[in-house]
Amino acid sequence: MKRFIIVTACIVLICGALFYFTSWPGKYSDAAATGGVVNLNGHDLSSELVKLDGEWEFYFNELLTPEAARPDAAPYGDSGFIKVPMSWDKAGYPLKGSATYRLTVLTDELGLMLHIPKITFSSVVWVNGKKVFSAGIPGRTREEATPGVGTAFVPVTPENGRIEIVVQAASYNWYVAGLRNGWELGRSDIMLKDAAVRYSLLALAIGALLVMALYHIILFAYRRSERVYLAFALTLLSSCLRYFLETHGFAQLLLPGGMGEGLMRLYLSTVILQPGLEVFFTHSVFSVPYKSAARRVIYTLCAVVPMFFTFVLPDGIIYANYYLFLVTVPMVWSVISALRASRSRISSYNALFLVSMAIFILWYPIQKIWLDDALFMPGAATHMFLSLSQCVMLAVSYAETKRRIDDLAAKTDFFRKMNHSMRTPLTVLSTNIQVARLRPEEAEGLLKDSQAEIMKLADMVSDALKNNGGAGER
Repeated sequence: MKRFIIVTACIVLICGALFYFTSWPGKYSDAAATGGVVNLNGHDLSSELVKLDGEWEFYFNELLTPEAARPDAAPYGDSGFIKVPMSWDKAGYPLKGSATYRLTVLTDELGLMLHIPKITFSSVVWVNGKKVFSAGIPGRTREEATPGVGTAFVPVTPENGRIEIVVQAASYNWYVAGLRNGWELGRSDIMLKDAAVRYSLLALAIGALLVMALYHIILFAYRRSERVYLAFALTLLSSCLRYFLETHGFAQLLLPGGMGEGLMRLYLSTVILQPGLEVFFTHSVFSVPYKSAARRVIYTLCAVVPMFFTFVLPDGIIYANYYLFLVTVPMVWSVISALRASRSRISSYNALFLVSMAIFILWYPIQKIWLDDALFMPGAATHMFLSLSQCVMLAVSYAETKRRIDDLAAKTDFFRKMNHSMRTPLTVLSTNIQVARLRPEEAEGLLKDSQAEIMKLADMVSDALKNNGGAGER
């Protein structure tokens, strides 16, 4: 139990550090945007970053240039401002459409850098009238727009004490729209250090998952009957792909023009595939059969329906927020089945895995509803917790299996040696008994010889048990 507590504490510590340092690695100023303006005069930016959250100027169904995006331009509806970060449909605007955002930052600080986060779904950004970023091509209709999702770090310099940020954004292919991730501004050295911490941890997590995946693929190559190793390896590879494609992942940072619609569909396919692999893994580990026809039908529908929306319907990914929750149904069912199948013989490490599965299932709606817009990569820690729990459980299971095999081999070797050693005295005893029957007059001498052989045999068995009998007690 002590070893289990230490292992669990290490896993929690690793995942907690991953969650904290990728989500809140820096200190932030209390400045906020009001009426489309952030006033940083008087704020110390030498050790703090600024989240550009608050009220931005907003012009729906307008793709305005920096010269045209002025406060006196006619806004859509009654208000020319919108809260950022937030998907614009949450403010009452249609989900499909285009818009222009504008924010003015008042500061004389030099050496600043702007973090442009993921914009859904295509965008162009100007700073002080200069285009600094683009992902896809925004358009007033779906036919005019080219999808693209990216992120960037851009050096900025105030002009006359002002930084004017103008963003054109369009969304026709996704289930959220606009500036739904927080923008950050700060000194370039602090910003790059902050980004280095986040992306280094992300790269470390991907590397660790790849190493574990390769190791279990090798195990499966040598033990083809253990399909659980293959299921776990595939789960790890899908997690790596999700890390690469997810919010603020390397795909958005490194690919020219960011991620297009094809990669977004690929990302959704990993979201659908990974729970299915986790279900297969759970059934394999706990020996839960797929004997119920209702189970097989529901499992299949929970995978096929999301895939149909993702890859067949032209606007299917717009509704991803509604159908992706289907993938959690088989996971819940498999966890319940595993508990019922092994409630009287579940080990500590199996229980840890089931707890990590429950956290993963519960975290998914929490992430999608409340945290997806606020955190750097909200799902990284829960993915890692689940993967490490699985890895530890398999390692303990493998060690236990190897111990049993070694014990069986030791016992087999012991009995083989005993069989060989006991043949000679048993042969002598058998011969003496046969001779005593044929020659009664020699029986007394033969009995004495037999008794001596029996004592030798008893001593030999006693010595053998002392030297080899502990194998079964390890």
